[in-house]
Order: sequence, then structure tokens, then C-alpha cells
Amino acid sequence: MNPNPKIPDTLAFNLERINETSSENVLGYYLTSTATIHVEDTHDEPSKIFVDDDLNKIAKHLINTDNPQLTISIHGYANKKSDSVERSNKICRYASKNDNISRSSNVFIGYR
Repeated sequence: MNPNPKIPDTLAFNLERINETSSENVLGYYLTSTATIHVEDTHDEPSKIFVDDDLNKIAKHLINTDNPQLTISIHGYANKKSDSVERSNKICRYASKNDNISRSSNVFIGYR
């Protein structure tokens, strides 16, 4: 149980780096809830160490830029996880290559 309800419980989700399209300029992550679709199902157990490390990387990246930008793409449970991951990869790839997006200050998070 989270002792401070104002601080989100980092065990409520998994956070994975999008390796295929991430760069040092556009950090890309795939965020998934550990909640189950059905109440009676067993939920995934995330690694608190990795989640906290990645959250710190994201925060430092945004803090150390003049114009921090956070892009979140939400892809619902009605879609297959593989479709959601592929869509997140495509969006992050686009952000990494598009000259109209400030890459040095952008963090992309695909959520499902």
C-alpha cells in the first residue's frame, strides 16, 4: 500500500524503453497498467527498481531542457498489445525524424 496517496504508486504500472526508435534526444517509453482486464485475473508484477530508474531518466531529461515536451499516446485495451506497441513505435519513430518536433526536449510515452 502506498503510504502517501499524493505520490503515485510506481507498482501500478510497467515502464519499458522503446529501444527500436528511442534516441538520446527523443526518449520513448511504453507504459502499461498492471491492472487486469478481469478482476479475478492475476496482475503482472513490475520491477520497482527499473520503473523508478526510468522515471528518474524521464524527469532529468525534461528538467534539463529549455522547452520540455511530453507526448502521451493512449491506446486502449480493446486493441491487441502488439498493435499498441507497433503504433507507439511508429509515433516515436516519426517524432525522432520530424524536423518540426523539438527532439532535444521531447519524451514520448505510449500507454495501454
